[in-house]
Amino acid sequence: MASKEKSDMAKPHPSEALEFVTISPQSTHQIEPVSEAFEDDGGSRPTGSSEATIRPTQSISQSMHDLLSFSGLRHMNTGARDATRSEHRMTFMEGLKLYPKAIGWSFVLSLTIVMEAYDLVLVNSFYAFPAFRRAYGVPTRNGYEITTAWQSALTNGAFVGEILGLLFSGLLTERFGYRYTIVGSLIALALFIFPAFFAFDIGTLMASQVLCGLPWGVFQTLSTTYAADVVPMHLRAYLTSSVNLCWLIGQLIGLGVLRGTVHVTSEWSYRIPFGLQWAWAVPLAIAIMFAPESPWWLVRHERYEQAKRSLIRLTKRDRDFNVEGTVEMMKHTNMVSYA
Repeated sequence: MASKEKSDMAKPHPSEALEFVTISPQSTHQIEPVSEAFEDDGGSRPTGSSEATIRPTQSISQSMHDLLSFSGLRHMNTGARDATRSEHRMTFMEGLKLYPKAIGWSFVLSLTIVMEAYDLVLVNSFYAFPAFRRAYGVPTRNGYEITTAWQSALTNGAFVGEILGLLFSGLLTERFGYRYTIVGSLIALALFIFPAFFAFDIGTLMASQVLCGLPWGVFQTLSTTYAADVVPMHLRAYLTSSVNLCWLIGQLIGLGVLRGTVHVTSEWSYRIPFGLQWAWAVPLAIAIMFAPESPWWLVRHERYEQAKRSLIRLTKRDRDFNVEGTVEMMKHTNMVSYA
């Protein structure tokens, strides 16, 4: 009796052979130890075998089969498990020390929100500018005024463009990546500013507002999603919520520019604020060209070596940081998500 108990204690538990297994809630499975499975057949346990017998009581989903048959799953999940535990145990200060470059690049991309907030405050404020009313308004007994119909068209035209930009930003990002999508949007914005800067009628100005709304809609989503991709979980809440601060900064800058040009009697009172948008778009496009691509996007497109290089660029050199394990965690997450 004692020898039998000692022999049972020496046998490894079947759970030691199992890794991360995702089981659909609609199907149940019965897992039997190897020893019991062979005892039922009257046989003995094969030498060197440490696998458990999984006998489904209902149909197993296709994703379960794909998950179990994935090449290198055991090794990948081991690295993914270690990287997940490391990220969950990471404190706020440790995240700041390990990801200072990611925080910096996230701030650079958030400057697009500062520019957008500056842009949106311009047109609604120009309705009070005498030179703007004289150029695009209609004569009245009290001078020149922008009709309410055109005021509504100018304001809502930008919103229409933003809605379209929001709709297509996901498709463009998944196809071209974060960096090229934002750079392309900044280049498009720089081109769409020309009609507003040289507009000689209000219809051209409204068309420019609709076109500028397209990249503005892209900026609203990509700045936050990029921040969520490049920093660990303990920093995401801070960097994604900082977008609200960027909106306030942009509005303050816009109000300051408008305050400085409101007393200019020539057409430059509204053309200068329009032209200052180039001072944002061009330098930002050049800076973002050097930004590292999101490692999550690279992993989704199976560009694993580039994902490792991107992680190295986003983090500070630390011997405790496992780049390989972090990429394995991303691979495992994507595999489970699309299973």
